Amino acid sequence: MKADELYTIKARMIMGRITEKFFEENPVVSRTIEIKGSQTLKALHYTIFDSVEFFDEHLYAFEIGVKKPFSKSATRYELRPPGGERGIWGEKMGRGVTQTKI
Repeated sequence: MKADELYTIKARMIMGRITEKFFEENPVVSRTIEIKGSQTLKALHYTIFDSVEFFDEHLYAFEIGVKKPFSKSATRYELRPPGGERGIWGEKMGRGVTQTKI
């Protein structure tokens, strides 16, 4: 991937806290995001976060190369919890999102 190129990513939320009203209006929560290759996965998270109008911080992760969520064969990139050596699902930490470019 090239840093100066613009990429289109379709992101779909598979779990989380959603109000009943929001879910009724949006039974499939997905967004199409455009982001530059020079931006980080952390920037992608905040773009998605803003696009669905979330208001509270939370841990998050991206899984690459799988069709099923939570696959052990996925390459996982995640926010590292303060002082934590385990990921958000309790497994050994994946790669970080702060420095990883799109």
